[in-house]
Amino acid sequence: MHQGAPTNRRWSFAILALACVVGAAFVLGATTRGVGLTPDSTQYLAVANSATQGHGLVTFAWDAEPMRLTHFPPGYPLVLAAAARTGWSPAGFARWFNAALFAVTIVLAALMTRRLAPGSFWAPLAVAALIAVANDLVEAHSMVWTEPLYLTLTLVGLLTLAVAIERQSIALLGVAAGLAGCSAIMRYIGVANMVVVSLAALLWWPASWWRRVWTAAAMSLVAAIPLAVLTLSGGGTDAATGSRQIAWHPIDTVDLRSLASVVVKWVTPWSDATFLTLVWLVVVAVLAGSLFVLRRRAARSQATAATASPVLARTLFLYVAVYGVVLSLAMSLADAQTELDARLLAPIQPIVVMLGVAWLTWPRSPGRGVRLATAALFALVFGAELSRVVSWTRTARSEGIGLRRLAGHDSAIVAATSRLPASALVYSNRPYFLRVQTSRMVPGLPRQRDPNSLLPNPRYAEQLRAMCDTAALRETYVVWFPEDESEDASANRYPTVGVGEVTSLPGWRGQGGGGEGGRVLKVGPGCRV
Repeated sequence: MHQGAPTNRRWSFAILALACVVGAAFVLGATTRGVGLTPDSTQYLAVANSATQGHGLVTFAWDAEPMRLTHFPPGYPLVLAAAARTGWSPAGFARWFNAALFAVTIVLAALMTRRLAPGSFWAPLAVAALIAVANDLVEAHSMVWTEPLYLTLTLVGLLTLAVAIERQSIALLGVAAGLAGCSAIMRYIGVANMVVVSLAALLWWPASWWRRVWTAAAMSLVAAIPLAVLTLSGGGTDAATGSRQIAWHPIDTVDLRSLASVVVKWVTPWSDATFLTLVWLVVVAVLAGSLFVLRRRAARSQATAATASPVLARTLFLYVAVYGVVLSLAMSLADAQTELDARLLAPIQPIVVMLGVAWLTWPRSPGRGVRLATAALFALVFGAELSRVVSWTRTARSEGIGLRRLAGHDSAIVAATSRLPASALVYSNRPYFLRVQTSRMVPGLPRQRDPNSLLPNPRYAEQLRAMCDTAALRETYVVWFPEDESEDASANRYPTVGVGEVTSLPGWRGQGGGGEGGRVLKVGPGCRV
């Protein structure tokens, strides 16, 4: 038994290292044409470049006008700026940094699973393997997004929080609170991490009720330190106040369908709802149901392993619940254009994998039926994710990711835009895409409503008039893409609050050229085309 333990450890290290290498390789392989970009990414990079040049936290949003960073927290752009000062390009650093973070996340998930299922040799390795090939996580780490760093900080923070409560260490509890604060300056949803630390101290800290209240309040103050430091240093004043307006636009069935679609893709090899997808889900459901019955039977004859970490399990469940509540409130009150997509659910996926595998590997001495059903379920889910990530990575290598991807029908419109005079002013309903593809600072078309709150845009008439007046003084064009390709997510989801009057201007429809994907319209005085 003692001779086998070192051998098992060596195998564990080898398999875990292999999982880290595979995960990082998928990220680096997918980004051979450049790390993926979205509209958010362009603002992170703009702020990083501005900070590096000593101009402060300045970005270029929809209107292409320089403005202080207010819509996003400043943490991630400042990390990119710090790397740029050492000679890295912000985008190049993000690529390698994300690959390294993915490897760290795989290790963290394996360590946490070891605490959740300490009697299982295979549970941590199964989690590492599933996360390494998780398509949505590979995609998130292939983009210039805040998710990779936020996810790593979250897992480190939750693990530290659980250990702090188990050991009754106020110092470790303070570290967990500090990590929660750091996550909040990377993403606003990091407020959920701060709430989790305070609630955990309030509910589970081994002391009197009054002492727990005092501890929770103290940890809330500690968690606020990172944001306070940024604010006092001038690096986060505007970002702390934010630019989001409060209005009620509750989560609806579109969001719930999106949520269901993401979860289905976690266990099936296909992205579309087809007959094969349904059959696959039925097989997975039958296996899961069989495991539930077999597990209940085994539970009658075995006790829960005494060395397991119930505190960590409770902490993970608490995080999922709080994250869901905070996200729902944010979407319903401050961000109408956000959807419950794979990006938003990325922090939840590793936790679901960890808890699911830990449950599947209990009891410690399962019967043959449990082992067979568990192996079959693992093979189905692992095979599904591996199939998806290989296909996605192949496409990313050949076509690029996000705004770098140039679809066939977009080639003509991009070429036509590139041929326009350098002195011309070009507007579009896909300004970020054209900025990346043509290096032009393309402003977006005026919008009737704020895309996050859906409240009326008080500057809409002024912006529309300025566009029309400029056309009388300067050569002006509008590059118009079909509505379903617009980068105004709220316009796609709520068609009645899109660019509105702009599309009703004289001669707007049916003019121009440039290919199937869009039209290039020359705008004259009064916005006539």
